[in-house]
Amino acid sequence: MFYLLLLSPKAVVAQQSYTIDINKGLTTNNITDLTFDSKGNLWIGSYNGLMKHEGGRITKFTKVGKDENSLSSLEMHSIIEDKCGNIWIATTNGVDILNPTTHKFQHIYPKSPRDGSTYIGYIYWIFQDEEEFIWIATDVGIFKIDNISHVCKKVPESKDKNGLPHQYVSYNGGISTKDGIWISTNDGLVFYEYFTKQFHHKDHNPKNLSPFQNKIKNKGNESDLRIDKTGKLWFIYDLTYLAAYDIKKNRLDTFKIEFPDGTWNCCKSLAIDDDQNIWIGSRHGGFIIFNTKDFTYKNYTFKGVNSKIPSNYIHAIESGPNGQMFISTSQGLSIIEYNNFIFKEKLLSGDPEFMNMKHQSGDISYHTFRNSILIPFYKYGFIEYVIDADTFIYEDRGKEMSSTLLSPIDKRHSYLARGKIFNKYDHEKKTIEKTIYPIKGLDTISGDIIWYEKTKTGFIAKKNRGTLLHYTNGKLNLYEGIGFKAMASYNELKDEIWYLNAKPNLVKVNAITGESTEIDIQRFLANKGFSFSIPRKILHDGNNVWMTSHNGVLKYSIDKDTLETYSVNEGLSHSFAFSITMDSFGTVWTSSLNGIDVYDRQSNRFVIVIPINNTTYMDAFGHSLCTPDGKLFFHYGNKLIFIDSKEYHKINNSAKPLMLSSILVNDKYITVDDQKLSKLNSNENNIRIDFAIRDFINPELAKYEYKINGGKWNDNGNNTEINSA
Repeated sequence: MFYLLLLSPKAVVAQQSYTIDINKGLTTNNITDLTFDSKGNLWIGSYNGLMKHEGGRITKFTKVGKDENSLSSLEMHSIIEDKCGNIWIATTNGVDILNPTTHKFQHIYPKSPRDGSTYIGYIYWIFQDEEEFIWIATDVGIFKIDNISHVCKKVPESKDKNGLPHQYVSYNGGISTKDGIWISTNDGLVFYEYFTKQFHHKDHNPKNLSPFQNKIKNKGNESDLRIDKTGKLWFIYDLTYLAAYDIKKNRLDTFKIEFPDGTWNCCKSLAIDDDQNIWIGSRHGGFIIFNTKDFTYKNYTFKGVNSKIPSNYIHAIESGPNGQMFISTSQGLSIIEYNNFIFKEKLLSGDPEFMNMKHQSGDISYHTFRNSILIPFYKYGFIEYVIDADTFIYEDRGKEMSSTLLSPIDKRHSYLARGKIFNKYDHEKKTIEKTIYPIKGLDTISGDIIWYEKTKTGFIAKKNRGTLLHYTNGKLNLYEGIGFKAMASYNELKDEIWYLNAKPNLVKVNAITGESTEIDIQRFLANKGFSFSIPRKILHDGNNVWMTSHNGVLKYSIDKDTLETYSVNEGLSHSFAFSITMDSFGTVWTSSLNGIDVYDRQSNRFVIVIPINNTTYMDAFGHSLCTPDGKLFFHYGNKLIFIDSKEYHKINNSAKPLMLSSILVNDKYITVDDQKLSKLNSNENNIRIDFAIRDFINPELAKYEYKINGGKWNDNGNNTEINSA
């Protein structure tokens, strides 16, 4: 029996295609350690067991016992991968060794040096040196374990060359170099030299190494020990100093840290990002980033809405394989893609009225001169998001400032749509001029202004009672439109206005001559069984006119005179699509009640980019736009979502790594890299293949296909398992 199986990620636009400032990738609290193995899998240790996070799938280990299927204890504080690919887990009841393929455990129980005692306490640190010995540090001593025989020997506690002056070692307190091991203890650094088998420390310093001089006096279990690309060791000492030790130059530099009030004087986590910045996590003090280029610190703490972390209590920090920083807090696992701005989500306000969706919004607009997004509310005023400063400006004076739309004039002024008319608003003085724009007579036409756009010879505007206004060459033309949203689009290249009339059918208007042409789209819909219910927005992309509605999206091809419909069956995250926009690449994006989707020309389908949960009908008053430099903004009630379309296309067009996790034949694991699948017997017909895409933020967006022996592609959906049984 011979099978040739090919796997393909069909529509992988997972959230590694956007950057999220903070994302609770897991809800597990009290995560104690984070470790990436050589294959890029994330191993997560906690008070509640062990997890293997492959990006597309998570395997949990929570059974406790002494058999090969169980952990020694649910609580663990250190995890490593050895040079053979096995995972070593330091639990509070011994050391476990996990085969990552078969998921079988071996158990090692270090013997306490105290006669008759089984107590070893916490295992703070587990580590493999270049000679492949495993080192562990516990409450009763430091042990050296033979990787093959698993024989444990206690390392002497002494103030000479034969041992360490202190038995307590920091979490992740070891670094291996070609010459030996550096260990961070409660009494300062220690260096174990492979060649001489000697320990170097402040009580035995024959080489006059800088870290062992008297000025380094640790006051407790202080920090992880890390090494950067240049070979510098980084650690914290004396509670308030970040130290960098250049091993080659034997030079020690220190930088004073100002931790927030209330920060514990212990248990500092360290990590190094791709730019060689140092991340320092603390208990009750959030985290700090030290810029190694200009030697400055930047503090990040939880301060409520839009904070980068959900808690100031940080257990561990680890750098990921794709530039992300993984931070475990008392509120779970957070992922920060600090150096990437493809995606960003901001809450407009933490005010209960906004959190509970009390205020109905108008359409957002881009203020060209202020490089900001203006978000109006019917009974509140407006909120301005300043892009460069990444901050919000609030203008709330009740009915006086209530607005449905804002349109920029210059750096200082905007037109504020208030009911039937426009007023001029001064952003610096925060005052309204009681002048009507752009022409008198707007207040005599029924309805409130909800949309406005300049044309080459005037402007077009929309009233929420359906009337479309076209002002050109001193003349005001009125067209019968539909709905309480814009439902119109202006094509500047051809100087054309496209809108929906009351039937509703599409109408094209020459903005110069006023000549109009009606396109009967109802004749198409009658044969498609599609009800064009409550239309919301129109977009002209140059070749097609797109229309959103409660039941899906329509695309009218101008040249072909054809109409296509799109709903959840064609990839939309929800059929209630309320906004639509086009990026600088000519790609169409839409937002619906369940998220943001992008149109894929090749498959003629929409693909989910960002799922958005817990939306309400009030979210559907939102809007979207693209700035001149290609930045997309989507408004959802109290959320403003930003996508850098250039970075999105760059990353989305790159290959996504698909990883084979395991292969089982008749419920027995076989190695992934052997050829056994080509030599199966006829009775070996129960085959299961596990696989995943490497995406830690939102792997459920990946879709998969497979085929066997050159057959047709089979849709496997989001399932990361193929089973022949």
